[in-house]
Amino acid sequence: MTDQTISKDLGGFPGEPSDFYARNMWVGVRLWVAADIFFFFAFGFAFFYLRALNSNGGFHGPNQNPSTALGVVVLVLTLVAAGVAYAGQSQLRAGNLAGFVPMAAIGVASILVAIVVQCWQFGEIGLNLHVYFGYASVYIGWTIFWILHLIATGLWLETMLAQAIRKTGRVAAMVPAAEAYTVFVGYLTAVGVVMFVLLYLIK
Repeated sequence: MTDQTISKDLGGFPGEPSDFYARNMWVGVRLWVAADIFFFFAFGFAFFYLRALNSNGGFHGPNQNPSTALGVVVLVLTLVAAGVAYAGQSQLRAGNLAGFVPMAAIGVASILVAIVVQCWQFGEIGLNLHVYFGYASVYIGWTIFWILHLIATGLWLETMLAQAIRKTGRVAAMVPAAEAYTVFVGYLTAVGVVMFVLLYLIK
């Protein structure tokens, strides 16, 4: 970025390098992803540990078969959200704010529908009756926190969408945030793929 006023537009200080905000976003989102990987790793470890232990055959209890079809729907929606994030980022890099708006709108809608469908799944897993079985415990814990991540991600994208619609900032100043968002939603989609394989295919 060569525009020397970008940092000032984003609340920077006089004399601050114009790419300071962009560098902070680049480093910050990668540090956050690296830390968050350890959070979801705990659920992966619990899945394999409890599955191997299978105390008294109680890892996978009765009525613990969430619909694979709905799981596929959630996975596809998150892949769509990641795909339009990359497309929207490309539009901003090209200076096309109008092209970013529909991509962001599709992303927000995909995330919202994915959240609704994933919540629907809780009715099939036996949230209240079978939570003490190993599989259900991992499934419920993992998906609840994944939903919370999706909510935060959707809010992040919604703020960028509102900024683009209202044209409250210049396109060049929105690029670092869009790039950071793309990295995070890509990571969260990868977590969703792993989650789908373990909780719907392997069980």
